[in-house]
Amino acid sequence: MRFDRIILCAALALGAAGLASATPQLRLQSTALGPYMIAAGANLNNGQAIVVEAGNIGSGAMSLSVTSSVTWLTATVGAASSCSAYPTCYAISITGATTTLTAGAYTGVLTVTSPGTIDAPQTITVTVQVGTAVPSKLSFYVAPGGSASTQFTTATAVQATSSASWLSVGMEGSGTFKFNVPYELKVSAASNMAANAYTGTVTLSGSSFAPDNTTVNVTMNVTTSPIAAPSPAVLNFEVPANTFKQTIPVVVSNSGQGTLTVSGATATAANSGTWLTATQNGNTVSVTVDSANLTAGTYTGTVDIASNAANTVSIPVNFNVIAPGTAWANVGGAVNNATFIPGETVAAGDIMAVFGSQFLYSQDPVFAANVPLPTTLGTSSTTQVLVNGVAAPLYFASYGQIDFQMPENVPPGMATVQVVRDGKPGNLISVQVAANRPRILPFSYGNYGIIQNATEKGFAVSQAAGKALGLPVVNPAKAGVDFLTIYAIGLGPTSPIVASGTAAPSTPLANVVLPTVVTFTTTNPFNPSVNATPSFVGLAPGFVGLYQVNVQVPANSPTGDSVGIFLVNGGQISNTVNIAVN
Repeated sequence: MRFDRIILCAALALGAAGLASATPQLRLQSTALGPYMIAAGANLNNGQAIVVEAGNIGSGAMSLSVTSSVTWLTATVGAASSCSAYPTCYAISITGATTTLTAGAYTGVLTVTSPGTIDAPQTITVTVQVGTAVPSKLSFYVAPGGSASTQFTTATAVQATSSASWLSVGMEGSGTFKFNVPYELKVSAASNMAANAYTGTVTLSGSSFAPDNTTVNVTMNVTTSPIAAPSPAVLNFEVPANTFKQTIPVVVSNSGQGTLTVSGATATAANSGTWLTATQNGNTVSVTVDSANLTAGTYTGTVDIASNAANTVSIPVNFNVIAPGTAWANVGGAVNNATFIPGETVAAGDIMAVFGSQFLYSQDPVFAANVPLPTTLGTSSTTQVLVNGVAAPLYFASYGQIDFQMPENVPPGMATVQVVRDGKPGNLISVQVAANRPRILPFSYGNYGIIQNATEKGFAVSQAAGKALGLPVVNPAKAGVDFLTIYAIGLGPTSPIVASGTAAPSTPLANVVLPTVVTFTTTNPFNPSVNATPSFVGLAPGFVGLYQVNVQVPANSPTGDSVGIFLVNGGQISNTVNIAVN
């Protein structure tokens, strides 16, 4: 589960062993295949093997093996050979015996392992669609003047003919795979439409994949009553057998008219049992799964939510119970805590996140209670993060995410990250580390930066953004008048040096050594960018790993609700975020 940056900031407010020689490192040509559109009774790719190259970019030899999560999908590993992409290659030949699969979508996961290898295990996800993925019927609820839509995928481009003016179908891009094309089906109710059920059809034709030449029956229910819109609309859980409970909240909002009142929730396990429960508090339903007394496997159920809405809400629940094992960090899963981009180079001293599974056997996340930050979190279950074999300071830990500080003394180059749960080490993953990689912390809306108007107080975002984010105080900055406090990570070494895991001092201030400039910009080519020299660049006093940049908005700054701002720090350019400038 990924936690919002605001939670991280709350945690922040609390105030090397080298690699062994001859260490192989795994790279896969592809980690996701499909969706493949297959006619009923046919094999995947017409029975021809699909080849994915596995490469060794390290030293030493790999010993690859592949296991499958499903019986219809198999893979074999060829002998080591030379290839253009990697120093050494192994061909993984994938075949799918799909002739017995009935119509529907199927996913198989191939796990590629190699003992003693960095960035292993890795997975290859294979998705197939047997028969058409086009639904035969759809039903929508909308208010007068409102609209709703859904997406489906066809094997090739089709011609769509609608029987009603309120019903339309359009192509959404070119697809993520060369043999699939995404479409959006949309219903739009005119503001003067009476409350009623309207029916129409969409006829698809012209596809070389015969099952896609079909008709979709569509019902648009126009109503002046509330319309219940749950988020998320589908619940997916994963918990090791006989470990802990997991809860996901479902917020039910109103996309219609009137006032929505949620009156209850009923959980039903498809195979009976007591592993699924739901409790309702206002318009929030908390859904809990319990892995006690369950064996590894997939369990399904539903949560029915009662309300005064015109529509009924039944949320599918998928519970994947897995065998307890060691912690598994996702390859590319060690990322900075601003952009969260896999594979992006990070900075020594960065606030980091690592994503994966089985990091901590606990229903609730655990936060560091004080500073200096500890290197172990948890009680009945404990977790650590090792960087190049040395325990790193931890801010926060949960089953699938740990926030930690990249030690400030990690040398530039490739570093390894490893999660140790309950004393058992997990897999090794790699991350590239540099002396500095500036990143401004963004909010989750409108790409606005977490940037305070230090003169007028509050955040320098638009009023609309402030409302969407629930910010108590919003004050767009005044050009030539107001000072900003920009919160960032990755600005590099400071003087004095602040040890990893410790709070930055207020006396003396920890000033950034590398030169830093703040640039205000806009997409309008007639408004040139404007540079500003900060009055302070350094670690934020009392925080761990968090930098702040104090700067006055230039008098000739671009203005508007979405003025871009970025940092140039030691020759490295940060991400661009938005602020509001008057």
